[in-house]
Amino acid sequence: MAGGYSRHADLSRHNELGANELSHFDELAHYGGMAGNQSRVYQQGAHNKAHIQQLGRNTAVAYQSGSGHELNLQQAGRHNLAIAAQSGEYHTAAIQQVGSANLAALSQRGEGNLANLEQYGGHNQMYVDQHGQFNTVDAIQRGGHNTVNVGQYGNDNTVALVQQGNGLDVDIKQHGNDMNASITNGI
Repeated sequence: MAGGYSRHADLSRHNELGANELSHFDELAHYGGMAGNQSRVYQQGAHNKAHIQQLGRNTAVAYQSGSGHELNLQQAGRHNLAIAAQSGEYHTAAIQQVGSANLAALSQRGEGNLANLEQYGGHNQMYVDQHGQFNTVDAIQRGGHNTVNVGQYGNDNTVALVQQGNGLDVDIKQHGNDMNASITNGI
């Protein structure tokens, strides 16, 4: 149990993540307690790219199936965990974690979804599920013990979110097409 919380319990309560993404989680929890950085990349399909940079003691996992996906993941600190799953075609994601015990879980299904997730501080949790086409999430967390849940189920939806402070929660669900949400939480 790295970082003071059970990573398995946190992920299992968010069933928006696909079964394939969670099926390897017991293996991942094992790596999180080891010294140094751990990264795993699982790729199937064509023209997928995963670029991972780690400094400290962190765990990163990428699942890419389909074609044309791109993932850039940066971690600095201790006990951060990032999981990104991309299936379908042409998804783009960037995840940056700076601090300790942050959790970012991203699932992109469909075509052409874009996510930019940033976490600064400690014990922040961010869960993003994009299912559809051309959805965009740009989310930033600063502080500690904050939670973000974003679900996009449709096409051409946009979320812009800044969360700054401690103990804040945001839950956004977009079902349908052409929706926009812009939230500043705690500032």
